[in-house]
Amino acid sequence: MRIFTLFIFFSSFVFADTKILELFIGGDSIGTYMISDENGTLVSDETVEFGSCISNNISSFTESYEIIDDDKFYITPKKKCLETKELRFSQDDTHYFKKSSSIYLNYALARQNNLYSATLGSGLFTFDTLLYLQGRLQQQGTNSLENYFALKEFDEKKIKLGKIYATSGSFLTKGYTLNGVSFYQNTALVRNAKSFDYQLVINNRSTIEIYNNDKIVQKLTLDAGIYNLKELPITHFSNNIKIVMTDSFGNKKEIEVPFLYNSKILKEGFEDYSFSVGIDEQNTYQMAGYYRRGISKDFTAGFSFDSSNIALLLDYLTPLGKVGLHLDKKADTILEYSYSKKNFYLSATNTYKEQENDFRLESGFNFERWGNLSLKYHQNGEKIYGVDYSVTAAKNLNFTLNSSFNTTTDEYRVGAKLVWNFGYARKRFNLIASKTTYNDRDTKYLSASMPIIGNKGVGFESSYEEQEDNWGYKTNRSRLSLQAKYKNDFWINTQKINDEKATDYGVSGAVGCVFSQSINCGIGQNIYAESGFILNEHDLKYTPPYYNTTAHNKFNSTSITLKSGQGYWLDPSLYKSITGIITLNGKPYKENLFMLNGKEYFTGFGGEFWVDSFLGEMDQFAPKLKGATCSTQIMNIDEELYEVQINCMENEDE
Repeated sequence: MRIFTLFIFFSSFVFADTKILELFIGGDSIGTYMISDENGTLVSDETVEFGSCISNNISSFTESYEIIDDDKFYITPKKKCLETKELRFSQDDTHYFKKSSSIYLNYALARQNNLYSATLGSGLFTFDTLLYLQGRLQQQGTNSLENYFALKEFDEKKIKLGKIYATSGSFLTKGYTLNGVSFYQNTALVRNAKSFDYQLVINNRSTIEIYNNDKIVQKLTLDAGIYNLKELPITHFSNNIKIVMTDSFGNKKEIEVPFLYNSKILKEGFEDYSFSVGIDEQNTYQMAGYYRRGISKDFTAGFSFDSSNIALLLDYLTPLGKVGLHLDKKADTILEYSYSKKNFYLSATNTYKEQENDFRLESGFNFERWGNLSLKYHQNGEKIYGVDYSVTAAKNLNFTLNSSFNTTTDEYRVGAKLVWNFGYARKRFNLIASKTTYNDRDTKYLSASMPIIGNKGVGFESSYEEQEDNWGYKTNRSRLSLQAKYKNDFWINTQKINDEKATDYGVSGAVGCVFSQSINCGIGQNIYAESGFILNEHDLKYTPPYYNTTAHNKFNSTSITLKSGQGYWLDPSLYKSITGIITLNGKPYKENLFMLNGKEYFTGFGGEFWVDSFLGEMDQFAPKLKGATCSTQIMNIDEELYEVQINCMENEDE
């Protein structure tokens, strides 16, 4: 077979200044970025992620590029970006069904304080509708219904009926936990917004504290069970979210959630919205929601509302950074500014609400191998200064220093942490040592752990902590947790706090079946209420709602989108990356767009093109040129990348 060599072409366009461009890879819009030419290197204001390539240096993974209409930036990625191997599928025993029905059961069974409990959640997906019901059974105490809903999917929107969280989209308006109905956009179609999914499996009763920019905004008490952070009242917050989970034994776990809600510029003409109405826990009628629209390529406007308030939302992208303004009918105001370029970023937020002013300023510097430095300032009745520094001192050895000083109360905090990750005998180990001093009180912490890699294996986590609270009470805590995984998660925890001991154990997992041409069932880890799973060789593999993942076989790696709540088998041999040349009347079809499966793709100077993730048999690969008839010749069907020759002739009657 003849091997086709892709001709590398470069645009004649030269960046004189920073340009705001919509970035396309293949036929997909990745988002709107500020892109500049720095001594021949293309650099974006934010990190661009594609396959295995993650960088703000676009040139590092660009084979070639072209700018069309002065605002669309098309690039052809290097082949190394297609080598992601997040998931593997056997070509022999998997099949792909675009339409299917599925049913699954989540379970978390635990023994705590000599009492047994079970949390069960059942989901049924059929006819593009998901029904979900989750309840808690207790040996002693009140059995409860924790979650229930019906979710109907459409191409561009969803309707959810049952227990919902009404998202408002701004600090100036409230969100509510309601029994009602919600109407919102499919997050997969918000091309410039990053969705977030995190599954929280709580082994015993725990207190959940939710912090936004280091300010506590919510405190919840949750029983052992299966939770999705999207179902907690945090989705309308922006910037950094931190979840602090403290269980009944006093164990603390922190979960950092950076940029949970990304409010950057939407594509021109694109809409993002959510509207909800219902009854809250006090049987009071409430409503909340938001609407945002891309007015132009660099300006997005909208509004948010709740039962008693409404706020205007404005975001404007300039070469000097992004500016955001929230303004409600009470004259409360949020003014945001952010800027980033290469090794520097700056963000500032001023919130004036209910006669209180909250101002936050943060900047960061990356000194490459010398580490990262960030500076923080916060004023909300008190003035707080903070300095954080982190550096990778040696291979897999990270050192972090955190410090802050409250000039109003003369309180200070200084903490240092050393984290060492290393591998031994094909196992991964983590060692952590930290010490924090807070107004002459110390907290010391040591831990060692071996996490489980993959869907089976054993692991452990051990820790020892000494701490003194604000009242001078000293606590010594030691803990040992043994874990095992064979498709399901098993655990046993034992702990000693001063002279008190406690032990608990349990198992969590899911069983599911997919119905299509046949019935296939399997077991695996818990499934989010609003998500789906891949069933392969009778193992369930979790996939978040509309999660773009990567299937890999001996032919190629490529991204796949999975629908919420729906079971799939995959045959990745149907997904191919294709490169080749298009000719029109025997001459290269250059610098032009062509259509394939409803998407626009572009050709280079020599008529060369690149198409990502084609779904279908090769005889279905048929690019369309207006006013022309085309034929396809496969050049190397047995190679990793399909290379084809597309020959087109203009129609005589056109």
